[in-house]
Amino acid sequence: MLSGDLLAEALIAGKPDLYSEAWARRCARELSWAAAHGDRFFDSRFIERMVSLCAASPAIARVLSDLIAGRQDYRSLKRRLLLLTPRVGAHLLGRFAGSSLRRFRDS
Repeated sequence: MLSGDLLAEALIAGKPDLYSEAWARRCARELSWAAAHGDRFFDSRFIERMVSLCAASPAIARVLSDLIAGRQDYRSLKRRLLLLTPRVGAHLLGRFAGSSLRRFRDS
C-alpha cells in the first residue's frame, strides 16, 4: 500500500519520475531485509500460529493488519509483538479461565 501511496503522490505532483527515488528511499531497505528473512515469515507453522493468535487477540490482529497495510515494518515487528506479550497473555488467560469456569459450572 505504501508503494501505491508513493506512486499517487508522484503522479499528483506531476512528476512520475520521483516515484522510483521515493520507493528506493522508503521501501528498498525494508524489502531487502524482509526478503532475507522471508523463510521465517512464510513458514506455514508461523502463519498458522499468527492466524490463531489473531483470532484470539484483537491486539495481535491489529499488528498483522498494520503489517499487511504497510504501517508496520518488519524490523520492529518482533519488538512490537514482544511488547504486547503481557497484554495478550492476560487476555488469553482471561478467555481460558472464563471458558473453564463455564464448563465447570455447566457440568
